Amino acid sequence: MAVSLSGCGGGGGTAADQQQAQLTSFTAPVTASNVAAIVDQDFRFSGGIQAFDEASKQAFSLPPTTLTVSRSTTSPTGYAFKMALEDGSNHEISGEFGFGSCLFKVTKTTATKKPLTEGETVEIKACEIGLNGQYAVTDQKEFEAELMAKLGSSKTDVVRTPVKILIKEDKGTVVINGQNVGDTRLEFVTGSGG
Repeated sequence: MAVSLSGCGGGGGTAADQQQAQLTSFTAPVTASNVAAIVDQDFRFSGGIQAFDEASKQAFSLPPTTLTVSRSTTSPTGYAFKMALEDGSNHEISGEFGFGSCLFKVTKTTATKKPLTEGETVEIKACEIGLNGQYAVTDQKEFEAELMAKLGSSKTDVVRTPVKILIKEDKGTVVINGQNVGDTRLEFVTGSGG
């Protein structure tokens, strides 16, 4: 994860709120502390989901699927999930969303194919959110970016969302939908002058 930073000042250094940066890539695991960044976003896996379930130690595959994580007053973690399968069956799978890896505890489903059947908990280690593309950014100034998620070896279609970067010394904190998601290293670029 890297951000290149360049700034041009009159006679002295560039103030933090004027620093320009190039965001080239960013990914972070989904955790209890940053999950709010993806709440109520519909993430569509148009190529389906291929993943490995750590609980059953088996690989599984789903057809094109839309995944939504939401806040929940009944889930012990405070979050729930819903998956809508797009295979002509219109199956829906829902339940409690948890962390460690990403945990999907199925409490209601119309699907009959394991592992996403009622009462099962599926654990997927590869569970990340990130930004797609390159962006020129200014410290604390909000911009539109392409957000994507990853489960197993599968990535979602991108959704556009507000993002800002908080530049602090050699790091930048990525803020998605008002939630600090994680830090990325800054690579400073020096020029001949400004």
